[in-house]
Amino acid sequence: MDYQTGYFLDGKYPYLKFGSGEKKLVIFPPSRDLMCSLALNPEKQVKIYRQMLPKDYNREVFILGYDVNISADRWCREIAADFASFIDKEVGPAIIVGISYGGAVAIPFADQNPELTEKLLLLVSAYGLSNNGVILCRNLIDIAKRKGLRRVQLEIDNLILNRWIRVLIKVTHFVEWDIKKKRTNSPETFINAYTHIANYPIGLKPHLSGITAPTLIIGGDQDQFFSISRFEETAKLIPNSKLVFIEDAGHPAPLEQPKLVKKEVLKFLGLS
Repeated sequence: MDYQTGYFLDGKYPYLKFGSGEKKLVIFPPSRDLMCSLALNPEKQVKIYRQMLPKDYNREVFILGYDVNISADRWCREIAADFASFIDKEVGPAIIVGISYGGAVAIPFADQNPELTEKLLLLVSAYGLSNNGVILCRNLIDIAKRKGLRRVQLEIDNLILNRWIRVLIKVTHFVEWDIKKKRTNSPETFINAYTHIANYPIGLKPHLSGITAPTLIIGGDQDQFFSISRFEETAKLIPNSKLVFIEDAGHPAPLEQPKLVKKEVLKFLGLS
């Protein structure tokens, strides 16, 4: 499998790149990278994201990982500034994709770096958690502290609404755990990142009006972290945005309705 890995900012952040082309796409990944760094499992990461794109996709794709020593007082806009230093130097203007937790970094990035943001895709992400989302977030933090990341993964798997997909994913994660546990980060990485999100559930709202790039927001209509109203308000406050709801899907909408999500993503990227 053709890919390259590395680190930036003196080894603080891992990155992974694959594909080729003059134009670029940069992914800010979801919270699974807080649990298992992409630097420790690059082959699987490449496989996951290749499935979201056409086989002949002609952009170089970068995935930027997170600092395993992240602190609970680390603002997402500070992470965005670190990412911007790398993208400005090594990548250039790109389509920015923020997935779940990655959207919390992508929002301030797009606001603060319009010259580097060709388009913005927020996949199952909004500017802030709903009230139920805060409760869920704090529950996952408590589970991580008391029972570890394996139990956290099981709780996240339970967010899948489709029973058969949920069973399949849970069995897959159960079978893979003996290998995966050797590649997991300390629980503190997940705990600290989620603690900050829970403590400042609407801290990203001031960044929305400054986003000038064409933006697509995709959310499940039964998302457990972000309510319909949060998605709608996010779209309303970003000037040039479109909101698409995936019906009968929770927060793991890309797992529950992969064909529908991919269709909307390709349409937004001008590839449908």
